[in-house]
Amino acid sequence: MKGRPVTGRRAVHQAGKCGPPGRYFPYMPSSEPLLGGVPIWGLLCLLGLLGATIGRWSGALAPLFAQIPNLETSVTVGPAPGSRPERRPGPGNGVRPACCPRCNKSARLAKFAPLPTPLTCAHCGASFRAPPVLVWTMAGAFVVAGVACLLQDRLHDLPALLWFIMLAVPLTAIDIRVLRLPTPVIVRAYPGALFLLTTAILLTHRAETGEIAWGEAGRHGAQALVAMLCSVALYWLLWRINPRGIGYGDVRLSGLTGLYIGWAAGPIAVLPAAFVTFLVFIVSTVAVMLISGTRKRIFPLGPAILVVTLLLAMVTP
Repeated sequence: MKGRPVTGRRAVHQAGKCGPPGRYFPYMPSSEPLLGGVPIWGLLCLLGLLGATIGRWSGALAPLFAQIPNLETSVTVGPAPGSRPERRPGPGNGVRPACCPRCNKSARLAKFAPLPTPLTCAHCGASFRAPPVLVWTMAGAFVVAGVACLLQDRLHDLPALLWFIMLAVPLTAIDIRVLRLPTPVIVRAYPGALFLLTTAILLTHRAETGEIAWGEAGRHGAQALVAMLCSVALYWLLWRINPRGIGYGDVRLSGLTGLYIGWAAGPIAVLPAAFVTFLVFIVSTVAVMLISGTRKRIFPLGPAILVVTLLLAMVTP
């Protein structure tokens, strides 16, 4: 079953990137073969199973970083004469290292991926299990990303999006729980993101021209790197202005999200994305206060940064 023919601006985009004018585009899952004879609904089912499997693995990060952070590694500023120095969050702050929730011993993470390895504690043998809500959230997000890539005929971008989702789901859970973003998890996400985004850029320009246009691909990659630098500079400046409102983990995360924003929409989208992020943050904070009935409940900024970046990367052709 085919969808309706593409018209308007999308038709122009389809004609230049995806094939000849008048091509029909599958707006909904159908039984048409897609890759190697696999139907579209089969691909979405596979993405759901893949998301659930990876969710059981990466979601295990949440209980490993569920401990309350130690704030004694903060910096001191502005002590008044004759008084003890006031502490504020600094670059050394963050959640404690990954620890087994049973014996409180250190747990290992993979070297180049934000994943625990192995999924059992080397000291007490306890299994690290992801909360079911994270598993189902990961599976649903994988399917949504697959649908977004199918609608825009950009399956070559799907691995980069799935890598970001694999990071975003457990980071959101950790940040909501302890109001901190663990540095080891963020740092391990950069190599995979750089590799997958570079691959996506090369495949994008190869699909348009029949062979890799190195000049266009280079400009596209440079835009992503410039956006990353602009995003880090913006959030670092905001952290310097209001260190109690923005954590340094948000500054570390902004480099990765800026890379995805620049890849999807260019450096010009950094400021609008930050504006939308703070709107989502304000609305979420007010909603949490109204639901809890107290002003002491705090909603972190990290989930808003991740959600806005993911939506922008998925909906931007």
